Amino acid sequence: PGPPSAPRPGVILILFSIVGLTAGVFAAFVSESLQDTLTTSEDVQGALLLPLLGTVPSFLSAPDPEAPGLLAPPDGEPDGSPTQDCPTPQLQPANPARRLIVAAGSREPVSEALRTLRASILLSSADHPPRVVMVSSATQGEGKTTIVSNLAAILAQGAYKVVIIDADLRLAGLTAIFTEKEPSPSVGLTDLLTGQTALDQVLRPTPVPGLEIIPAGNHAPDPAELLGSQRMRDLVQGLTKRYDFVLIDSPPILPVADTLMLSRVVDSVVMVVRSTHTDRKQAQEARRRLLAVHARILGVVLNDLDLSQHRASAGGYSGY
Repeated sequence: PGPPSAPRPGVILILFSIVGLTAGVFAAFVSESLQDTLTTSEDVQGALLLPLLGTVPSFLSAPDPEAPGLLAPPDGEPDGSPTQDCPTPQLQPANPARRLIVAAGSREPVSEALRTLRASILLSSADHPPRVVMVSSATQGEGKTTIVSNLAAILAQGAYKVVIIDADLRLAGLTAIFTEKEPSPSVGLTDLLTGQTALDQVLRPTPVPGLEIIPAGNHAPDPAELLGSQRMRDLVQGLTKRYDFVLIDSPPILPVADTLMLSRVVDSVVMVVRSTHTDRKQAQEARRRLLAVHARILGVVLNDLDLSQHRASAGGYSGY
Protein backbone atom coordinates (compact mmCIF):
# COMPACT_ATOMS: atom_id res chain seq x y z
CA PRO A 1 0.00 0.00 0.00
CA GLY A 2 0.99 3.58 -0.56
CA PRO A 3 0.24 5.07 2.89
CA PRO A 4 1.36 3.28 6.09
CA SER A 5 -1.26 1.22 7.92
CA ALA A 6 -0.07 2.42 11.34
CA PRO A 7 0.04 4.64 13.23
CA ARG A 8 -3.10 6.64 12.31
CA PRO A 9 -2.70 10.09 13.92
CA GLY A 10 -6.19 11.32 13.07
CA VAL A 11 -7.95 8.38 14.71
CA ILE A 12 -5.65 8.54 17.74
CA LEU A 13 -6.25 12.29 18.15
CA ILE A 14 -10.04 11.95 17.98
CA LEU A 15 -10.06 8.94 20.33
CA PHE A 16 -7.95 10.50 23.04
CA SER A 17 -9.79 13.83 22.73
CA ILE A 18 -12.99 12.00 23.58
CA VAL A 19 -11.29 10.11 26.41
CA GLY A 20 -9.74 13.31 27.80
CA LEU A 21 -13.04 15.21 27.67
CA THR A 22 -14.86 12.36 29.40
CA ALA A 23 -12.19 12.14 32.10
CA GLY A 24 -12.30 15.90 32.65
CA VAL A 25 -16.08 15.97 33.04
CA PHE A 26 -15.92 13.01 35.44
CA ALA A 27 -13.18 14.70 37.50
CA ALA A 28 -15.27 17.88 37.66
CA PHE A 29 -18.30 15.99 38.98
CA VAL A 30 -16.15 14.19 41.56
CA SER A 31 -14.61 17.48 42.72
CA GLU A 32 -18.07 19.05 42.92
CA SER A 33 -19.40 16.21 45.04
CA LEU A 34 -16.42 16.30 47.43
CA GLN A 35 -16.56 20.11 47.81
CA ASP A 36 -19.77 20.25 49.84
CA THR A 37 -19.44 23.82 51.10
CA LEU A 38 -21.52 26.92 50.47
CA THR A 39 -19.64 29.24 48.13
CA THR A 40 -21.95 31.58 46.21
CA SER A 41 -25.24 33.30 46.92
CA GLU A 42 -26.98 30.74 44.72
CA ASP A 43 -25.58 27.93 46.89
CA VAL A 44 -26.81 29.62 50.06
CA GLN A 45 -30.34 30.27 48.85
CA GLY A 46 -30.66 26.83 47.28
CA ALA A 47 -29.44 24.97 50.36
CA LEU A 48 -31.10 26.97 53.14
CA LEU A 49 -34.24 28.30 51.42
CA LEU A 50 -33.86 31.60 53.29
CA PRO A 51 -33.67 35.22 52.10
CA LEU A 52 -30.18 36.49 51.37
CA LEU A 53 -29.78 39.70 53.38
CA GLY A 54 -26.39 40.59 51.98
CA THR A 55 -23.06 39.43 50.62
CA VAL A 56 -19.92 40.75 52.31
CA PRO A 57 -16.72 40.51 50.25
CA SER A 58 -13.48 39.35 51.79
CA PHE A 59 -11.68 42.29 53.38
CA LEU A 60 -9.37 41.11 56.16
CA SER A 61 -6.58 40.15 53.76
CA ALA A 62 -6.65 43.33 51.66
CA PRO A 63 -8.53 46.26 53.24
CA ASP A 64 -9.06 49.44 51.33
CA PRO A 65 -6.17 51.80 52.22
CA GLU A 66 -8.40 54.83 51.60
CA ALA A 67 -11.11 53.57 53.95
CA PRO A 68 -9.43 52.69 57.27
CA GLY A 69 -11.60 51.08 59.88
CA LEU A 70 -12.98 53.17 62.68
CA LEU A 71 -10.94 51.09 65.09
CA ALA A 72 -7.66 51.10 63.19
CA PRO A 73 -4.68 51.07 65.61
CA PRO A 74 -2.97 54.42 66.17
CA ASP A 75 0.17 55.36 64.25
CA GLY A 76 3.27 53.69 65.63
CA GLU A 77 1.31 50.95 67.39
CA PRO A 78 1.22 47.92 65.10
CA ASP A 79 -0.11 45.69 67.83
CA GLY A 80 -3.21 47.85 68.26
CA SER A 81 -2.71 48.44 71.98
CA PRO A 82 -3.70 51.89 73.22
CA THR A 83 -1.25 54.41 74.59
CA GLN A 84 -1.23 55.41 78.21
CA ASP A 85 -2.59 58.83 77.26
CA CYS A 86 -5.69 57.29 75.71
CA PRO A 87 -8.72 58.03 77.93
CA THR A 88 -10.33 55.00 79.51
CA PRO A 89 -13.81 55.34 77.90
CA GLN A 90 -12.27 55.42 74.41
CA LEU A 91 -11.78 51.68 73.97
CA GLN A 92 -9.38 50.33 71.38
CA PRO A 93 -9.36 46.93 69.67
CA ALA A 94 -7.17 44.25 71.17
CA ASN A 95 -6.76 42.49 67.84
CA PRO A 96 -6.15 44.78 64.82
CA ALA A 97 -6.99 41.98 62.38
CA ARG A 98 -10.57 41.87 63.70
CA ARG A 99 -11.49 45.52 63.23
CA LEU A 100 -14.45 47.57 62.20
CA ILE A 101 -14.11 48.10 58.48
CA VAL A 102 -16.94 50.59 58.00
CA ALA A 103 -15.93 54.20 57.48
CA ALA A 104 -18.21 57.17 57.02
CA GLY A 105 -18.45 58.19 53.40
CA SER A 106 -16.53 55.19 52.07
CA ARG A 107 -17.70 53.71 48.78
CA GLU A 108 -15.50 50.63 48.72
CA PRO A 109 -17.27 47.25 48.26
CA VAL A 110 -17.20 46.11 51.89
CA SER A 111 -18.80 49.25 53.29
CA GLU A 112 -21.42 49.23 50.54
CA ALA A 113 -22.17 45.59 51.29
CA LEU A 114 -22.65 46.40 54.97
CA ARG A 115 -24.96 49.29 54.10
CA THR A 116 -26.97 46.89 51.95
CA LEU A 117 -27.22 44.55 54.95
CA ARG A 118 -28.44 47.45 57.09
CA ALA A 119 -31.07 48.34 54.51
CA SER A 120 -32.22 44.71 54.30
CA ILE A 121 -32.83 44.60 58.04
CA LEU A 122 -34.51 47.99 58.20
CA LEU A 123 -36.86 47.06 55.34
CA SER A 124 -37.47 43.47 56.41
CA SER A 125 -40.88 44.24 57.92
CA ALA A 126 -43.77 46.25 56.52
CA ASP A 127 -44.64 47.75 59.91
CA HIS A 128 -41.33 48.22 61.71
CA PRO A 129 -37.90 46.59 61.59
CA PRO A 130 -36.88 44.05 64.23
CA ARG A 131 -35.20 45.84 67.12
CA VAL A 132 -33.64 42.85 68.91
CA VAL A 133 -31.50 40.89 66.45
CA MET A 134 -29.29 37.92 67.26
CA VAL A 135 -26.42 37.09 64.89
CA SER A 136 -25.14 33.53 64.89
CA SER A 137 -23.63 30.82 62.70
CA ALA A 138 -23.58 27.06 62.47
CA THR A 139 -20.02 26.63 63.73
CA GLN A 140 -17.10 28.71 64.94
CA GLY A 141 -14.96 30.76 62.57
CA GLU A 142 -17.62 31.92 60.10
CA GLY A 143 -17.39 35.62 60.93
CA LYS A 144 -20.52 36.26 62.99
CA THR A 145 -18.69 38.52 65.44
CA THR A 146 -17.19 40.56 62.61
CA ILE A 147 -20.60 40.93 60.98
CA VAL A 148 -22.46 41.93 64.15
CA SER A 149 -19.83 44.50 65.19
CA ASN A 150 -19.76 46.13 61.75
CA LEU A 151 -23.55 46.02 61.47
CA ALA A 152 -23.85 47.75 64.84
CA ALA A 153 -21.35 50.41 63.79
CA ILE A 154 -23.09 51.15 60.53
CA LEU A 155 -26.48 51.32 62.28
CA ALA A 156 -24.98 53.82 64.70
CA GLN A 157 -23.72 55.83 61.73
CA GLY A 158 -27.34 56.07 60.64
CA ALA A 159 -28.17 58.10 63.78
CA TYR A 160 -29.54 55.11 65.70
CA LYS A 161 -28.69 54.31 69.30
CA VAL A 162 -27.30 50.79 69.34
CA VAL A 163 -26.07 48.39 72.01
CA ILE A 164 -24.34 45.05 71.42
CA ILE A 165 -24.52 42.24 73.96
CA ASP A 166 -21.67 39.76 73.98
CA ALA A 167 -23.71 36.65 74.77
CA ASP A 168 -20.93 34.26 73.76
CA LEU A 169 -20.03 33.68 77.39
CA ARG A 170 -17.63 30.86 76.52
CA LEU A 171 -15.26 32.74 74.16
CA ALA A 172 -16.21 36.43 74.44
CA GLY A 173 -14.91 37.32 70.98
CA LEU A 174 -16.83 40.58 70.76
CA THR A 175 -15.45 41.67 74.12
CA ALA A 176 -11.93 41.09 72.85
CA ILE A 177 -12.55 43.41 69.88
CA PHE A 178 -13.72 46.39 71.91
CA THR A 179 -11.85 46.06 75.19
CA GLU A 180 -8.42 47.28 76.00
CA LYS A 181 -6.97 44.07 77.37
CA GLU A 182 -7.58 40.34 77.14
CA PRO A 183 -9.14 38.44 78.81
CA SER A 184 -12.52 40.13 79.18
CA PRO A 185 -13.30 42.89 81.70
CA SER A 186 -14.06 41.94 85.27
CA VAL A 187 -17.79 42.63 85.01
CA GLY A 188 -20.26 42.06 82.23
CA LEU A 189 -23.34 40.15 81.19
CA THR A 190 -22.69 37.20 83.51
CA ASP A 191 -22.40 39.46 86.54
CA LEU A 192 -25.49 41.40 85.49
CA LEU A 193 -27.65 38.29 85.08
CA THR A 194 -26.53 36.86 88.42
CA GLY A 195 -27.38 40.09 90.24
CA GLN A 196 -23.79 40.97 91.10
CA THR A 197 -23.84 44.39 89.45
CA ALA A 198 -26.11 46.98 87.83
CA LEU A 199 -26.67 47.75 84.16
CA ASP A 200 -24.90 51.12 84.20
CA GLN A 201 -21.78 49.44 85.58
CA VAL A 202 -21.44 47.01 82.66
CA LEU A 203 -22.30 49.31 79.75
CA ARG A 204 -19.11 50.29 77.95
CA PRO A 205 -18.74 53.11 75.39
CA THR A 206 -16.96 52.60 72.08
CA PRO A 207 -15.17 54.90 69.64
CA VAL A 208 -18.31 54.80 67.48
CA PRO A 209 -20.77 57.53 68.53
CA GLY A 210 -24.11 56.06 69.54
CA LEU A 211 -22.75 52.53 70.02
CA GLU A 212 -22.24 50.84 73.39
CA ILE A 213 -21.51 47.25 74.35
CA ILE A 214 -22.19 44.91 77.24
CA PRO A 215 -19.13 42.63 77.56
CA ALA A 216 -19.40 38.97 78.48
CA GLY A 217 -18.02 39.35 81.99
CA ASN A 218 -16.76 36.63 84.27
CA HIS A 219 -16.90 32.92 83.48
CA ALA A 220 -20.35 31.36 83.83
CA PRO A 221 -20.69 27.74 84.95
CA ASP A 222 -23.93 27.25 83.00
CA PRO A 223 -24.26 29.83 80.20
CA ALA A 224 -27.38 28.28 78.63
CA GLU A 225 -29.34 28.60 81.86
CA LEU A 226 -28.35 32.25 82.27
CA LEU A 227 -29.14 33.20 78.68
CA GLY A 228 -32.56 31.57 78.82
CA SER A 229 -33.52 33.06 82.19
CA GLN A 230 -36.19 35.61 82.97
CA ARG A 231 -33.45 38.07 83.92
CA MET A 232 -32.21 37.95 80.32
CA ARG A 233 -35.72 38.65 79.04
CA ASP A 234 -36.09 41.58 81.42
CA LEU A 235 -32.68 42.92 80.40
CA VAL A 236 -33.54 42.88 76.70
CA GLN A 237 -36.91 44.50 77.29
CA GLY A 238 -35.28 47.23 79.35
CA LEU A 239 -32.65 47.89 76.70
CA THR A 240 -35.31 48.41 74.02
CA LYS A 241 -36.50 51.43 76.00
CA ARG A 242 -33.05 53.02 75.90
CA TYR A 243 -31.80 51.99 72.46
CA ASP A 244 -33.19 51.80 68.95
CA PHE A 245 -31.50 48.45 68.25
CA VAL A 246 -30.21 45.67 70.48
CA LEU A 247 -27.80 43.32 68.71
CA ILE A 248 -26.67 40.06 70.29
CA ASP A 249 -23.53 38.15 69.40
CA SER A 250 -24.39 34.55 70.27
CA PRO A 251 -22.35 31.33 70.34
CA PRO A 252 -22.45 28.98 67.33
CA ILE A 253 -25.65 27.00 66.96
CA LEU A 254 -24.39 23.44 66.63
CA PRO A 255 -21.81 23.04 69.45
CA VAL A 256 -23.94 24.36 72.35
CA ALA A 257 -27.58 25.03 73.22
CA ASP A 258 -27.01 28.68 74.23
CA THR A 259 -28.23 30.12 70.93
CA LEU A 260 -31.45 28.10 70.98
CA MET A 261 -32.20 29.47 74.44
CA LEU A 262 -31.45 33.02 73.29
CA SER A 263 -33.72 32.70 70.26
CA ARG A 264 -36.72 32.91 72.57
CA VAL A 265 -35.87 36.43 73.77
CA VAL A 266 -35.07 38.10 70.42
CA ASP A 267 -37.19 39.39 67.56
CA SER A 268 -35.23 37.67 64.82
CA VAL A 269 -32.09 35.71 64.01
CA VAL A 270 -29.52 36.39 61.30
CA MET A 271 -27.42 33.44 60.16
CA VAL A 272 -23.87 34.00 58.90
CA VAL A 273 -22.24 31.57 56.50
CA ARG A 274 -18.67 31.88 55.26
CA SER A 275 -17.95 31.34 51.59
CA THR A 276 -16.00 28.11 50.81
CA HIS A 277 -15.86 27.39 54.55
CA THR A 278 -19.36 26.60 55.83
CA ASP A 279 -20.40 23.00 55.33
CA ARG A 280 -23.73 22.64 53.56
CA LYS A 281 -25.12 19.95 55.88
CA GLN A 282 -24.03 21.80 59.01
CA ALA A 283 -25.74 24.98 57.84
CA GLN A 284 -28.91 23.04 57.06
CA GLU A 285 -28.82 21.39 60.49
CA ALA A 286 -28.39 24.78 62.17
CA ARG A 287 -31.41 26.10 60.27
CA ARG A 288 -33.43 23.02 61.27
CA ARG A 289 -32.62 23.51 64.96
CA LEU A 290 -33.66 27.16 64.88
CA LEU A 291 -36.93 26.36 63.18
CA ALA A 292 -37.57 23.55 65.67
CA VAL A 293 -37.68 26.10 68.52
CA HIS A 294 -39.82 28.45 66.40
CA ALA A 295 -37.10 31.07 65.97
CA ARG A 296 -37.79 33.76 63.39
CA ILE A 297 -34.89 33.57 60.94
CA LEU A 298 -34.64 36.93 59.22
CA GLY A 299 -32.21 35.70 56.58
CA VAL A 300 -28.63 34.78 55.77
CA VAL A 301 -25.44 36.81 55.29
CA LEU A 302 -22.81 35.36 52.96
CA ASN A 303 -19.49 36.42 54.42
CA ASP A 304 -15.91 36.46 53.11
CA LEU A 305 -16.76 36.11 49.42
CA ASP A 306 -13.75 36.22 47.09
CA LEU A 307 -14.66 38.87 44.52
CA SER A 308 -11.89 37.80 42.17
CA GLN A 309 -13.56 34.41 41.66
CA HIS A 310 -17.24 35.06 42.35
CA ARG A 311 -17.86 38.65 41.32
CA ALA A 312 -21.36 37.92 40.01
CA SER A 313 -22.54 36.72 43.44
CA ALA A 314 -21.51 40.04 45.02
CA GLY A 315 -23.90 42.04 42.88
CA GLY A 316 -21.29 43.79 40.74
CA TYR A 317 -20.04 46.33 43.29
CA SER A 318 -16.85 47.13 41.42
CA GLY A 319 -18.47 47.88 38.08
CA TYR A 320 -21.10 50.30 39.31
